[in-house]
Amino acid sequence: MPPSEPRLTHRPPYSEAAAIAAGFTKPVIADSSMHTLELLIKPDADLDGTFAAYDRGESEMLSVNGWLFSISPD
Repeated sequence: MPPSEPRLTHRPPYSEAAAIAAGFTKPVIADSSMHTLELLIKPDADLDGTFAAYDRGESEMLSVNGWLFSISPD
């Protein structure tokens, strides 16, 4: 019998409510010369580094390079 496939024990949030429940509670606008994103981030996110964020417009998780954006409260 072949070994079973490993099961994922963690899923990224796929809805705004799930993102909030996962701790992504701070709404921000991330703006660059080419993109503007409406995000939910964790309150302790390092905005000068790479951080996880929930994109409220596309309903998906992103990895954001903060140094490429001007980030302001929503």
